[in-house]
Amino acid sequence: VCFRGVIQRRLAGLIGPWAAVALAGALFVAWHGAPGSPGVFAFRCAAALGLGALYQLSGSLLPAVLCHWGLSLAAL
Repeated sequence: VCFRGVIQRRLAGLIGPWAAVALAGALFVAWHGAPGSPGVFAFRCAAALGLGALYQLSGSLLPAVLCHWGLSLAAL
């Protein structure tokens, strides 16, 4: 909600929607901690961009939130 609903939405008004996806995604990856292995880092980057794009394309937070929950559950 924070990264998509607040940060990405506000950035989109300043730098455009797809640049906002990239920047909010970078902040999302940084927030989620140390990069770990290269595979974990790549997965986090892909997830961040995918969730941002999903929000941008759908115009709703719900699909991105549900996907994030699914990824978190799969990681358990």
